Amino acid sequence: MSLELSGTTGVKGVAGSVSAPSIVGDDTNTGISFPSADTIKFSTNGVERMSITNSGVTGTGVGGKIKQWISTTKQDTATFSVSSASIYHYTDASLRVTITPTSASNFLYIMGHVSVGRELLNWMHVSIDKDGADFALASASGAGNRRAAAASGTNSQTNMPVTMPFHAKVSAESTAERYYSLAFSHGSSSTRTMRINRGTDDVDNYAYPRNISTITVIEVEV
Repeated sequence: MSLELSGTTGVKGVAGSVSAPSIVGDDTNTGISFPSADTIKFSTNGVERMSITNSGVTGTGVGGKIKQWISTTKQDTATFSVSSASIYHYTDASLRVTITPTSASNFLYIMGHVSVGRELLNWMHVSIDKDGADFALASASGAGNRRAAAASGTNSQTNMPVTMPFHAKVSAESTAERYYSLAFSHGSSSTRTMRINRGTDDVDNYAYPRNISTITVIEVEV
């Protein structure tokens, strides 16, 4: 096909191929081709690098594409006891995300915030769990006897819960289904009651808050 110039349809030429693109500069195996309907391909050195079709964009080195986004918001409250120097694994479906990654080489971004209250005033810690157990990839490393957590906070009043944000980037590891949830601990030498989305004092009055907590997992293509 020869080059066609039209005031109606514009410029039309050969479709080209990945190895011999139709739009090139001095380098004849690097450019843009239109090999089939609804398809644009970009190539360098005769190798396809990116393809745009009516289904989307694919290509090598085109990272950062979100594959899936799953989020859970807990609007109600929960209460549990946590003994000294122990960890409470909260696995209720109201605050966990189940995901099956599409590729083991992709990354997962685990993020959110949790609102926690406890009796008396002291430190509180939250960590990210995988399948109801400690998840080292999302916690501090080299902690020794210190609590390896994702975030910590201190409540200044028993009627006011503390909102702690958390954010971790981890490898998908595999394409097996798994769930991510949260675990809780505190700095007291005695067993303490901890609460999600409320404080210890919970009077039916506008001054006492009820909050929400969320957890979100995003799979990002490498």
